Amino acid sequence: MFSLTQYFPLVKWKRGEQGAISILAPSVKNRITPIIELIPIPRDLETGEQSRSLEDHVGIALKALEQVWGGSALFYLDCDEISSDQSTNDMFGPGYTFENANNHGLNFIPVVGLKRDRIQIDEAKQHNKNGLCIRIDLNDLENGTLSSDLEKFIENNNLSLSNTDLVVDMGSIEEQRPILVENLARTFFQSIPNISVWRNLILIASAFPASMGVVQKNDTKQVERVEWDVWKKIMADPEFNRTPLFGDYGIQHPDGVEDFDPRYMTPSAAIRYTLDETWFLVKGESMKHKGGGQFRGLSKILMGTDNYYGDTHCGGCAGVQQCASGELPARSLEVWRKLGTAHHYTVVVKQLDQLSFQESASTLQK
Repeated sequence: MFSLTQYFPLVKWKRGEQGAISILAPSVKNRITPIIELIPIPRDLETGEQSRSLEDHVGIALKALEQVWGGSALFYLDCDEISSDQSTNDMFGPGYTFENANNHGLNFIPVVGLKRDRIQIDEAKQHNKNGLCIRIDLNDLENGTLSSDLEKFIENNNLSLSNTDLVVDMGSIEEQRPILVENLARTFFQSIPNISVWRNLILIASAFPASMGVVQKNDTKQVERVEWDVWKKIMADPEFNRTPLFGDYGIQHPDGVEDFDPRYMTPSAAIRYTLDETWFLVKGESMKHKGGGQFRGLSKILMGTDNYYGDTHCGGCAGVQQCASGELPARSLEVWRKLGTAHHYTVVVKQLDQLSFQESASTLQK
């Protein structure tokens, strides 16, 4: 079992997020067990055809995992987004990825879902030396049969709960009141059979906005980190007979931006900066018309507030200072995803450290 002080971010495996992990302090990185989700194979904007083979796509992802995460550190690996893609030798995406991740010596736990195809589930079971993880979401809950569905899945796949982790993914909770989110979590937990027996129970959600349109250009705004607030309330509520581990989607909406088309969509320069209870958003103007040079001014705005944690807080904060001084030419959205994500991960790990648990953080039982 993991400690309650371990953090489980859902990481869409893109270069910005990879870069964030690469600049984390070792003390922070050691406290993170990411749920890494391989993104779909990119498509050519003109033809709509996939721009690379499954082999190339997986190879790039696994090489980054080796370089950024390393071979010994444990992580969860979710390949559902490439489940229908095939290699030249007719292997489907999950099986091809799990086999090659194993050949690379990566230390992973395969992630499956209740309604995923039989091939994906069987491939995950073949690579379950670290156990297995089941990821459930609102679609599973809305069927009204979640409890029996979980029981059948465990029985049909001959799984042991003591070697199986459960991720409760509530997805986007943007603009939802905390009490409603807490009640939703309660409904999920009431539907989980033998909740105290599962090896690890992880709760993830995200209140991060789907669009930076929530902020006016050349302005700032704070958005509540509802998932963090709700998790703290669950942790303190004795009616919950199992405290879940904490996870979120970092500084990204759960839907991601994989369908972004630069021909028709123009992003604005923006800094996403995590505070203890909110995200502080600093927005400029169109990147197409104003360019990335405006990030220097946005950095100065952030540093001029009481919200800035100081350049020694983490690699992300150091990057803010370096951009403001002109030392770092941070002109791309990818660079700012890297800096903002590294800062977010550091904030969460330190928050988990600072919490005073009613019982030892070495156990998940209350």
